[in-house]
Amino acid sequence: MTERSRRVFEYLLILPMYIALSVPIGIMLNGLVIKSVVVLFYLCYLTVNLMIGMIVHAAGREKWDILYIFIADVIFVLLFRDMILTINIAAAFVASAIIAILNIRKIKRFGWAVAAAAEITAAHLIFDTTLPKYAAVCIVILTFYGIAILLKKDIRYYSAIPIIMCIVGFLAPVSEEPYKWDFVRKAIDGTGKLFGRLMDETIYFFDGFGSGNLGYTGYTGTGKISGRIERNVKEELKFEFSSKSLPVYLKGRSYLTFTDKGLTNPEIEENFNDWFAVYMNALYNAGVDYKESTYFSKMMIADVIYKYLRTEDVIRPQTVLNITYVDKVPKKKKKGFGYRVRYLALDTASPYFVRVLNSVDKEAEPLSYKEMIDYVMSIYSIDFRTVMTEEQYNAAVAPKDMTAYLDTSMATDRMIELTNELTKDCGSDYEKALVIEDYLRHYEYSTDVDLTGYDNYLDTFLFDEGRGYCVHYAGAMVMMLRIAGVPAKYTVGYNHYETESSLVYSSEAHSWPEAYIDGFGWISFEPTAVFKTAADTTWGLGEDSSKNTSTSGSMPYDDEYWKRYVPQGNDQPIPIDVQIEQDRKEADFRTGTVLRFLGYIGVMAAALVIFILVIKLIGYIKYLRLSPEGKIKNNMVHIFDLIDGNKNVKKKNRSIFEYPELIKDGEMRDKLKELIDIYIRIRYRGDEAEPEVIHNSREMFKTVKRASKKVVRTD
Repeated sequence: MTERSRRVFEYLLILPMYIALSVPIGIMLNGLVIKSVVVLFYLCYLTVNLMIGMIVHAAGREKWDILYIFIADVIFVLLFRDMILTINIAAAFVASAIIAILNIRKIKRFGWAVAAAAEITAAHLIFDTTLPKYAAVCIVILTFYGIAILLKKDIRYYSAIPIIMCIVGFLAPVSEEPYKWDFVRKAIDGTGKLFGRLMDETIYFFDGFGSGNLGYTGYTGTGKISGRIERNVKEELKFEFSSKSLPVYLKGRSYLTFTDKGLTNPEIEENFNDWFAVYMNALYNAGVDYKESTYFSKMMIADVIYKYLRTEDVIRPQTVLNITYVDKVPKKKKKGFGYRVRYLALDTASPYFVRVLNSVDKEAEPLSYKEMIDYVMSIYSIDFRTVMTEEQYNAAVAPKDMTAYLDTSMATDRMIELTNELTKDCGSDYEKALVIEDYLRHYEYSTDVDLTGYDNYLDTFLFDEGRGYCVHYAGAMVMMLRIAGVPAKYTVGYNHYETESSLVYSSEAHSWPEAYIDGFGWISFEPTAVFKTAADTTWGLGEDSSKNTSTSGSMPYDDEYWKRYVPQGNDQPIPIDVQIEQDRKEADFRTGTVLRFLGYIGVMAAALVIFILVIKLIGYIKYLRLSPEGKIKNNMVHIFDLIDGNKNVKKKNRSIFEYPELIKDGEMRDKLKELIDIYIRIRYRGDEAEPEVIHNSREMFKTVKRASKKVVRTD
């Protein structure tokens, strides 16, 4: 084995330790301070850094490895010019720098043990008692190695893994019958699905710590706006209905305060089911009986199971009555967490529901707790005491301070003018909400919009850009409702109405406005163009749906009125049901993801080739700058190293005069003897190095390098 081969082999043996050290570092950076660290990207750049380290190590320049890595990372930053990638490149460099520090001779013995202890402590502080599986495995391996180094037992036990794989492969049974070609097609299909599943698992475990959209669809639980978004399709929830499913908003949380970066100040909900007390009083005041209630409401039970989702929020239907948890509720809910919910499905576009809204008596006294128990039993045949206690009921129906839901600090003059014109002829808060909802649905839906750099993204969306996605629609409607005097809040969660599937995909993550109708409670609206409104999904029970008394569709303005306020777009939005069907196909077999991943690997491979060429160029430049005597010495040393490294040559100490005897070709043997004689005279007698001699030594080096097996004989 040559010296270079030995160095590469030793580096490959220690490589698993570098990975075991670096993986937890990336996860902790993401979970502790830098939410933009996407561990998948981080590991890609770390891999490049480790490959550069191996090349530098093989060249015998390991003292300079961190410098070469730094130069390569700077080149990546200049090439990509992307903030997210820059952060991940920097994180990978931090891990590489830590590895370089731990390899310092005076630090190495104690450094690895200290690093293991530090990672254990950090993991405990950041993740409490929960840690990703392979992050925990990495820390165990790192601890084992740290102790071994501390005891001066540099045992690289992981070198046995490829040996075990070879043994298993050798002993594995082989079928006598050949596989049919049909198997190849199935294998490719299965591999694609498996790759998609592995990608989901990798993203879930590596990218699940902390919040932040990072430009992909999916539930984040935040109210901030982001730039353009890409569709990242994975299963985030399982929502299993007890009977035929109906469209449902799955709510995570609501936000109250507008800023230039989105919404902050999450709403504090002590009880998810306070709405039910106000709702039932509204039904009572409208004289609704059991039969009429069945035209617009239905009691439902569903099981919610978290899949590729990690959040502190309890995702539930907006109209939930109670939640039954299977286990203790952790602060951070993750894959496998589940519960059962009982909720009320409502058809808010039903004429009977609208009649209740129009019959609201804001001055009516609420029913007593005992009266409410009897009324709920007569309408929904459930015991109201299982929904809330008397104390909770009295708190739910008590007057509320709605000041926080009427903040219009980000409203501009033209937003106020537009809202006042739209709602001037409306007779109720509900009609105002419908008019604003219908108006906003004229805007073009686009996920390519980036309004993050503007002082007032709501004003820009409404009057300058004229297109956007759900966060822009929902934010604009909340502000316009508040301008119109209607309390409103911004809600994030999922819009799940694909009744054929119990799976809730990341592409169904959504944001929408809720308006407070005094005397009735909170109602959701859908201003986003590609999503269906309540009128689009009405059940049509009780009477002909054409008699719907909703004001939606008969707005007090025409298209010309709308054109005065917003730029026109040419693209027609794709219906959301079509989008979800497309997303489901993408989730089953992610050809695009595979190609992007392979393309990314190709870019890294090309970058590695360029780096190797740069290293070779630097070496050649250094050779050109040597003195004539230095060039001959360099060439002769390389010739001797190549001969020593030949597998046919016994490893032993030999004088330079013995090397010619190892050459098969007589003519070449004589040339090498002559070169050695000249080399000795130049080195020890001080003879001048002639250009012809330098050229001959260089050509001899190239010849031995190209065909060492042919020119070197067995000794």
